[in-house]
Amino acid sequence: MVESLALLLAMGFLAVIQLSVARRDWSLVAAATVLATAAILVKVTTLFAFAALAGTVVAFAIAADLKSRQYRRALFMAIASALPMAVALIALIAWLDVSDAAKASSPFTAWLGSAELSRWNYGTVEQRMSADFWVGAVIKRMLPDVIGLSAWLVPALLVLGFHSKDRSGMLLWLLAPLSLFLLPMLVFTNLHQIHNYYQVANAVFLVVCLAALVDHASRGRSYWLAPALTLACAAAMVVHSWNHFLPEVTKDQSNHPALALARVIRETVAREDVIVTAGLDWSATVPYYSQRRAVMLLRESDMLNIPALLPTRERPSGANVGALVQCGPGYEFMNTLTARLGPDPLRIEAGGCIVTVRR
Repeated sequence: MVESLALLLAMGFLAVIQLSVARRDWSLVAAATVLATAAILVKVTTLFAFAALAGTVVAFAIAADLKSRQYRRALFMAIASALPMAVALIALIAWLDVSDAAKASSPFTAWLGSAELSRWNYGTVEQRMSADFWVGAVIKRMLPDVIGLSAWLVPALLVLGFHSKDRSGMLLWLLAPLSLFLLPMLVFTNLHQIHNYYQVANAVFLVVCLAALVDHASRGRSYWLAPALTLACAAAMVVHSWNHFLPEVTKDQSNHPALALARVIRETVAREDVIVTAGLDWSATVPYYSQRRAVMLLRESDMLNIPALLPTRERPSGANVGALVQCGPGYEFMNTLTARLGPDPLRIEAGGCIVTVRR
């Protein structure tokens, strides 16, 4: 939902910028500013490619005005179009300052500031050049996820397009959206390689590229070819979604290990208590479904930062540790926290984890 909302706002920003440039209507600057600011605060990685495209549209318009010696209009366009992104970037910087301050206030998150996460977000040069990224992530995962089985139709569409009677603009309409699809992945490489949902931000450009292929492959040929190819691509995408995504969406998850674990916590841990977990990383699934606050440990040294009483919004003076949740081997260090649970704590196995509960 976060990605979809960011995509909606980013596309809205691009549409308003295009309209204001086409009409030379600067009354739309306020709308563009609101959309850009909202999009960048929801997810800056989603706005990135759309901001690049909007800047390209504006640059071509300014170049045209300069060529026709309409210097005042070019200057006004540069200022009016730069304002939305300037305001958006100021809002982003302010938000990063607030979030970094919030992270710095806790020893658990002090090492997760925006500066420390740069390498994680952007990845490495070696990663950008690796077969693991281009073959494993881009070709084998991203292309099928976005255009489904229609990826197998691309070679035929290319052949038809290059042998059509009208190839005008073909390279531009293929290379431009393809470049915009790749651009965010070349900047935020690690994020795109690890998380498949990040492609929501740039998948639309790959769909545009496929549509351009269908268009050029159909030019100068029978009137039925364009709708036939369109339906074939759409059907191929639906088939992939049906086979790849639908089984997971419709699968009965009522007995999922995480839900079983959350159910036990909900039934045995007092609502005002806090759970401490190890082996769940930072997945919020178990705390969310158990309806309990959680301190989620990644390593043994994190234990040093757990106070005797854990302050919460409802109980600023501090809440008790209600349960220890140990998932998987290698987290035996959690046993040293057992004394926090009082005498004779109860041990329960649930969802593949061991839950040690305060009686």
